[in-house]
Amino acid sequence: MIDDWKHKLFLMNIRLGANIFHDIRHVIFDKDGTVIDSHIYWGEIIRRRATKILSMLSESNIQREDLELAMGFDCISEKLLPNGPIALKNREEVISILTCFLQFRGLGVNCIEIEKIFSQVHAEFIPKSDDFIEAIDGVAQVVQQLKTRNIALSLITSDSEIAAISALKKLNLFEYFDLILGKDSGCGHKKSGLPAVRACKLLNHKKAQTLVIGDAPMDYQMALNAGIPNTILIASGQISLRDLASTGSVVCSTIKDLHFT
Repeated sequence: MIDDWKHKLFLMNIRLGANIFHDIRHVIFDKDGTVIDSHIYWGEIIRRRATKILSMLSESNIQREDLELAMGFDCISEKLLPNGPIALKNREEVISILTCFLQFRGLGVNCIEIEKIFSQVHAEFIPKSDDFIEAIDGVAQVVQQLKTRNIALSLITSDSEIAAISALKKLNLFEYFDLILGKDSGCGHKKSGLPAVRACKLLNHKKAQTLVIGDAPMDYQMALNAGIPNTILIASGQISLRDLASTGSVVCSTIKDLHFT
């Protein structure tokens, strides 16, 4: 996955309004909500999960809409909820939240059963995932511009590594990334910061010259825990610009607001 570009890496200044990130050599991207449209992608996954869960609970009176809302998707607006949990919390947390919701409704399910359903849906979805992958507006141009300047690119996601690779290939962006790390890459949970530490180490780049670009507080938390001082959060996912700003990170509305020198 680590690509040898055979060219000297250059330093880049990345400007966002009055904020300038100096001497950047390595950019870490989040996937959902930053590179791909998370509403389309995760909305379909939640629909499929709900279908299987309803089939398992065929004798219950639980409504599909309530089940989808519990996972963080509003089928009316076809948008992910700003407070998640989907796409904002890791898989184990989503399973725990959903299991508690079902148990509160008097249904005798446990985390192991829900995990099994999630795994089945994931296996069935991956071969068809291309139909639900769309790029965030402007991200392809930014990725290409960064690589033109020989900036090292990593992608770190709470999704699986194979899902991330599939998404990038669908968007014709896979070749631009030097490293891809998912929840199954053995680095620990994203918000722990360990995947970002691993990325810097594998690509041999200093944390001070690394920039994290994401769309959620988890991305900012990852950078903080990894000791990376540079983060930009973009309101291209499910969280508003105001709520992102409350994290203390530098924020913007669109990735197209970034300027390179």
